Formats: sequence, C-alpha cells, structure tokens
Amino acid sequence: MPPPVNSSVPVPRLVPVEPPPPPPPKEEAPPDPVDHAVVVAGRDADLVSRADDPSYRFLGGWAGAARNAVGMLKGEDPGDPAVAAKVCTGIAERAAQVLEAARRRGELPGVDAVRTIERRTVAGRDDALTPYHTAVAVTLEGGEEVVLDWHATLDIAHPVRSTPEAF
Repeated sequence: MPPPVNSSVPVPRLVPVEPPPPPPPKEEAPPDPVDHAVVVAGRDADLVSRADDPSYRFLGGWAGAARNAVGMLKGEDPGDPAVAAKVCTGIAERAAQVLEAARRRGELPGVDAVRTIERRTVAGRDDALTPYHTAVAVTLEGGEEVVLDWHATLDIAHPVRSTPEAF
C-alpha cells in the first residue's frame, strides 16, 4: 500500500521563466578611413575605366609605367584627352575629385582633406625635362597623410599606399 499523502505540505508551482534578453549588439569598429576611401573610389565608373587594367597588373607597382611606355610605342598622344585620362595625372585628378565629393557629402568619416600630390620621377633632378608623377594624398583626422597611387598598380582595389615622404 502506498504511503499516505500529506496534503498540508505546499507543492511549489512552476512559474514560466522568460529567457534573458539578448546581449546588446557589438559595436563594429569604424572602417579604416583609407580602406573606405579605396572602396568609395572603386564605385566611380569613370575612375575604374582609367585606373583598372588587368592586363598590366602582373607588373605590380610598375603597371602604369608599362602602360605609358606601350602607349608611347604605339604613338599615342598624351595631349589627347582620352590618353591623358589614363596617365597618372588623369587618374589622380579623377580620384581626388571622387574622394573630395564623397568627403563633402559626409561619406568619408575620418578624412579631413583630399588633394593630388606630385613628385619628380628622378631624384635630385628638377628641370623641365624631368617628368612628374601624380597620385592622391588623403589627410586623416589628426593630420596623418596617406598617398594612394592607382596608376602604379592599375588595380582599383589595391593602389600603392605610402607616406608623402616615401612617395
């Protein structure tokens, strides 16, 4: 026979427990301003048509110089606007326009200024016959400057990055 049931003992009632709230979403680190500038530049079809040429990429940082040399051998006129758009100056000027417009629209957080930057291609020479090379200088909040050179690689997603001193 089963033991008698004591009805005077309270039986705990099961109360449904709500699950704990989910943890707050993790704040993602803001994108690197220079990486973001490269992405923004790559969205401009005109710049891509000038600065992205897979047929020369295997040459790394010499891609643009090689394309210029081939153009000279073909007799292309650097005064022709279509040719001028694809040399370093045309690429840098378009990239600076694209990035500066994005900065003014607030699309480049962490970027204070965008400009073109030039240097002589032969160190120690400063005469009319020594050509210039042009790229883009991005000034970050805090004053750091990063040079982006799409002409060097002809790869819109991977410009050469350097300091102004190393450029």
